Amino acid sequence: MSDAGGPGKTTGARGASAPGGPSRTRLSAAWTGVVVGVVLLVLLLIFFVQNTHTTRIEFLGAHGQVPVAVALLAAAVVGALVVLAVGLGRTVQLRRAARSSRRHGGQTLPSEPPSEP
Repeated sequence: MSDAGGPGKTTGARGASAPGGPSRTRLSAAWTGVVVGVVLLVLLLIFFVQNTHTTRIEFLGAHGQVPVAVALLAAAVVGALVVLAVGLGRTVQLRRAARSSRRHGGQTLPSEPPSEP
C-alpha cells in the first residue's frame, strides 16, 4: 500500500473509499448480508402465514393435500436444484477445458469450438 494519501489513508482496491465517504470493510459487507437475509426470512414467513390453505397435488400417480406455500416452496427448491446442476456441469466443463489448455501450452484443442473475439 502506498502512503500517497497522507497518514491513515490507503490507496488501492482494499480499504478504498469514496472521497468523504465511509470505507467498506468485510464486516460491513457481512452485516449487509445479515440484514438482507433477515428481511428475506421475514418476507418468507409472511408468505407462509398468508398461504396456509391446502390444495390437492397430483404427480405421477402420487396425490395428496399440502399447503399452497409448501407446494410453491418445493417447486422453487426443485427449480433451484436444476439450475445448480446445470451450473455445476458448466463449471466442470470449463475447468476441464482450462486444464487441458494449460497442458497443451495454451493452444485450443481441435475438439473445442473456436473462441469468439
